Formats: sequence, C-alpha cells, structure tokens
Amino acid sequence: MFLTKKYLLSFILIIFSCSSNSIQIQNSPTKREIFKLKTTANHLPLVKTRLKSAKEVQVSVLKIKKTLQSPASIAFDKTGKLYTMLLTRGDLLYQIDIVTGEVKEFPSAGYRLEILPKRPQDIGFGYLAEVFYSPPFIVDSDNRFLIALTSQAASSTSISKQIRYLNLARADDPHFISPNEVEIQTPVLEIEDFPKQVVTAFGIAIANNGIIYLTDFNNNCIHKIENGKMSIFSGSSIQERGKKDGKNLNALFSGPLNIAIGSHGDLYVTDLRNASIRKITPEGEVTTVLNQEIMDKVYKGTKNRKSLGRPYGLVVDKEDNLYITLPNQSRIIKMLADRKQVIDLLGSPSNGCLPEETCTGENSTFSFPASLALDQNGDLYVADIRSNLIRKISSLEK
Repeated sequence: MFLTKKYLLSFILIIFSCSSNSIQIQNSPTKREIFKLKTTANHLPLVKTRLKSAKEVQVSVLKIKKTLQSPASIAFDKTGKLYTMLLTRGDLLYQIDIVTGEVKEFPSAGYRLEILPKRPQDIGFGYLAEVFYSPPFIVDSDNRFLIALTSQAASSTSISKQIRYLNLARADDPHFISPNEVEIQTPVLEIEDFPKQVVTAFGIAIANNGIIYLTDFNNNCIHKIENGKMSIFSGSSIQERGKKDGKNLNALFSGPLNIAIGSHGDLYVTDLRNASIRKITPEGEVTTVLNQEIMDKVYKGTKNRKSLGRPYGLVVDKEDNLYITLPNQSRIIKMLADRKQVIDLLGSPSNGCLPEETCTGENSTFSFPASLALDQNGDLYVADIRSNLIRKISSLEK
C-alpha cells in the first residue's frame, strides 16, 4: 500500500522545497522551562562494512510481526534493537527485534508540532498535534534517545521543549523508567546566538566528546550544543541561504537536512537544496565532497545513471565510506573513503525484483528510500517509505 496523498505530498514538499519558509512558525503560549541533562550522551561506535557494488550485495526484507505504514526514521541501539518512527504515526516510537520480528510500541515517545491539552496517558506538559514528517532521532551509547523538534513545540526563546531526552534503559538497569513514565530532559541550558529557536531541526548527531549537532533546515545552519549552551557552529547567523565553502559562519548552506559523524569527528551533511554533501571538520571548516560536478568526475556506476539528484539519507561506516539515499531516483549510492569513487550500491531497474523479494542490489526495486542505519554486523538497513518496508542490504561474501 502506498502513502496517502496527504502524507506523500507533504513529505515531498520537504524534500523538494525551494522555499526557505516551507514550514511556518506558529506561536503558542509556552512557559519557559530549563532542564539539566544528567547523563552525557556519547556516540555509538562506527562499524566496518563489507558492502561493495550493487552486484555484490543482497537486498532482503526485514520480517516483522506488524505492518508499519511508511517507516521514515530508523536507528539502532547498542543491543541491536532497531527503532523507527512513521510518517503516519509520529506519536509512537517502534522498537523492533530484528531476530524475532517482535515489535514494541512506546506511546508518546514521538513528538509533534502543536501543544494540546494534557491527557491522562500523556507525559510531560501535554501531547503534540499531528505532523507530516517523522522527527529525527538518534540513540546514544547508553540507549537514550535524543529527539529534535521544530520550533512549533516552543515559542519562547528557550528550546527546552524542542530537544527531548528519552530514557529507555533495560528493566534491570537502575536508571530504568517505564515507557509510560518517560523521563524528559534537555541538554540545553541557554542559547548564545540567533536564531533563538530551532525552526526546523531535521538531523541530529552526537560526537565522541558528547557535543550534539543539529541541522536547522529553514535557518540554513548547523547548531552545536556543548556544556549546556547552544550556538551556531556552521552556516549563516542571519538565515542567509547559499552555497559557499568556508569556516564556521562564513560558510553557507541551503536546507541542511541529515547529518552523520565520521571516524575523525568530521560532520557530513546532506545539503538538500544545493543537491550536495558537505563536510565540516571539528574546527568548523566546510568543504563540498559531493555535488553534480564531482559526481560526473568520480561516478563508477551505470553510465546512464549519473544524476545525483537531491541526496537525503546519510550514514558513515568505520572506514569513512558514505552511504547516501537518493529518494527521487529510488537509489542508494556509496562514496568511497578516498572521495574519488562513487558507485551504485543498488539500482532502480524498471523490471527488477518485487520489493518483498530477496535479490541482488542491481536487480532490487526500491520506492522512496529515506533514512539509513548500520547494525553492528555492518549490514545496512533502509526505511523504504512507499513500500511500507524496512529493507536490509548485506554482503554476498560468506
């Protein structure tokens, strides 16, 4: 079953929007609250993969005991459990046991845009109204979720209701909190620079030193959260949109979306409207590692498929290879660590396998692949939105 017209059109607006105001800010009366992060977040270790070209990988469907309508965001925890949020159910976080296929739901783990009156089953200050995209999230090394919200969740200058800290420790862990009594905190104590609110936080990443980075889609910048302070790390401080390499605030972005951290602490960002991948060093130096011009020079895949399009999902392995989704082309590409080769990890054939079938990457058929996640074995998982499936890409090597 495909996405409903309402959700699909709204999601496509995000991916292909050329307007810096694609989501409007709604002011809601919100009490300013400051929370302290009790446990420092850390980055999950990167993993080594054996994923090579489309001819050398196998694509299969993750078999689960529940139909998930339009999975969008996915991430693994340190125990190998996979988590996803759906375009159609942003109020729920789903935990998937990839071995047994069992699915657990965590009510109110997902957050939405508009604050509504509190219900008995809700946590915190109330629940949030429906939204047409899945909030980004990431799991840190202690299995605590950091979920980024848009500014509709808080109209004050505090973003204490935009960054949430969700404790999902095991039941035998002394820090365990029942999913029905989820602990909500934020790592942000104060904001140093404009914008005072994160207008559209789409991507989140945690560095090994505990620094948290957020992409701000509409403000065209990347925020840094360190020692309780949030500031602009890279991109415009005045919402300026553009395509310019440089250091920190001298660089320009246009719709930074997803973000990942490599083995040397470098940030990689899908710069959506610029149709490129940008690299930011820990010192803040921004360079472009992939755009159409570079693609024409380094692409080693099928000759009739050189177009980069608009990159969306992004993940990095231990050797700093980049895996990138191209939703509008239903493709996934791999950029090697030397940045001198881009190959097809899977194609988009017109007469390939059905989505439910297991086949090689060159014969696989995807329908709007979005978020990516690597498990500890180095297998790549893909949220295939319009197929309503989570797909697994593994090496054909024994």
